[in-house]
Amino acid sequence: MPYFLTVHRGHTIFTVMMTHFYVRQRWGHERIEMDDIRYLEASKKYCKIWLAGRHFFVKTSLKQMETQLPASAFIRVHRAYIISLRYLKSFNYSKAWVDGKELPIGERGYSALRQLVTILKQEKYVHEGTVCSPER
Repeated sequence: MPYFLTVHRGHTIFTVMMTHFYVRQRWGHERIEMDDIRYLEASKKYCKIWLAGRHFFVKTSLKQMETQLPASAFIRVHRAYIISLRYLKSFNYSKAWVDGKELPIGERGYSALRQLVTILKQEKYVHEGTVCSPER
């Protein structure tokens, strides 16, 4: 899925379509697709980019990575984590589950996440074939 990023260079504003970027390896540069990123994690002076079953260390801050990622697809939920909305399975006021991994959520991250996603209120639910009202 293509993502659009607005780039400011001096007095000029560009809209750039981003689908990937490259990470420097010992042997060269490896392409990372935006759609493959599960979450990013701050780790001292580095940022870990987590994909399915593997991760990369890049020498940049989480704050810098946040400016490079499309806000429509990624959200900072904690001082140490940015998550992909594509792989967000569930969340509550203190935790998010992304691709099977439990991650912490800060208070501001929880508020931002609630504003960004659509939440439907469940009025009734089915329990073992019987329609019940939610407990109050």
